Amino acid sequence: MASLHEEILKEGLREGNVKIFDYLFHFYYSGLVLLSFRLVGDKDVAEDIVQDFFLRLWANRKNLVIKQSIKSYFFTSIKNKSLDFLERKKKRARELYMEEFRISTLMRMGKLTEYLMKYNPSVIQNGFTLDDHLNKLPIPNSEIEANKDVVLEQNEGY
Repeated sequence: MASLHEEILKEGLREGNVKIFDYLFHFYYSGLVLLSFRLVGDKDVAEDIVQDFFLRLWANRKNLVIKQSIKSYFFTSIKNKSLDFLERKKKRARELYMEEFRISTLMRMGKLTEYLMKYNPSVIQNGFTLDDHLNKLPIPNSEIEANKDVVLEQNEGY
């Protein structure tokens, strides 16, 4: 069972008592940032996670139901938010890794411009065009292999 002090803090938070919110923020902030930092390894990200937690806490305070202690609720929430961040980061890294292969393949096939025009309609709607030079970057491996033994001569005057 939570102490009377805890219940007063929970109720005050639900009722929108700014002083109680401010007290809880200042009392727990550094410890929550430290926990998040230990999980995500980036101080700025950890601070963002904790600040976002407090913003959402305040925005949803009227529907707040805390069955355990405030400390336990706060630290469990930050742990979960930090782990969610890591999972999203890992997923994005996998997506970027696969996208690199997709772009490389499209470039080798000479279809990158076509792909970008098809899947980025805002480019066309805004009047932008994508030149075919995009299909020429980077230099395909077959081109490198074919020319690797060629002697390059210096231009006169350089």
